Amino acid sequence: MKLPKFYNFSLFQINLISIIYEFNINLITRNKKKMKMKINKKKMKMKKKSKKKMTNKIIHNVFLDIGFKPFSERLDYQENIEHNKAMNPDFKFILWDDERVNEFIKTQPEYIKKIWGEFPATFYKIDFVRLLILKEYGGIYIDLDTITKIPLSIEDSETITGFWINKQGKININNNVIKLKNDLYDELINYAIEQFYYRKKSMPSDWVKRRFLHSVSAKMFIRFIKQRFNKGEIEKLNIKYYTLFIDEKAEYNSQWLLYGL
Repeated sequence: MKLPKFYNFSLFQINLISIIYEFNINLITRNKKKMKMKINKKKMKMKKKSKKKMTNKIIHNVFLDIGFKPFSERLDYQENIEHNKAMNPDFKFILWDDERVNEFIKTQPEYIKKIWGEFPATFYKIDFVRLLILKEYGGIYIDLDTITKIPLSIEDSETITGFWINKQGKININNNVIKLKNDLYDELINYAIEQFYYRKKSMPSDWVKRRFLHSVSAKMFIRFIKQRFNKGEIEKLNIKYYTLFIDEKAEYNSQWLLYGL
């Protein structure tokens, strides 16, 4: 029986078809393997991200030695921590002392280590490291001389700041309490670094308090918050947080000027 015309292949043609078929099979197999590898890499990245996922249920306090009293003798700070724990039992509390902070700084990039070594006083480090901690771990930072008046419910707002009320009754934003959107911490840290070097050049060295406040402390923080609010990157601050924290002695406490600056 004679085969139809389209089945009449020469040996060369058959071999060629076989080679092409084998090549296509190998190509498909390789593509499948590549796709599988990509999927596995993506899964691994997602696992890493999930492990480092920040939680908001943390309250950070920082205590570094300024040459005044050790933490063991600061009964007022210890009482404040216990008060805040009782008021917020569902939060994890972390106290960042000198040892813990020094170990943490070792893990930071070189440019962070560089500026850390250039800070002229420990108070610069106290105000700067809180930003690094929040970027790394999330949560909320609270000064040790600050207590919460009502239980924290930080899901209500992406942005929480401290407030001081001056003698004239005017409310001022303050960095004694900080919680921002996670993507803003990099910007805030870079802004603080920029301001530190700028104020170092532009302000006389005997303007000790002003240089500190405008470089890494409250004045710098106020400017940053206002700039981001005007750009629409920060929502309007929740009015309930005006009375959420109490720091009554802060305006009149000169201790931080006497030790370390």
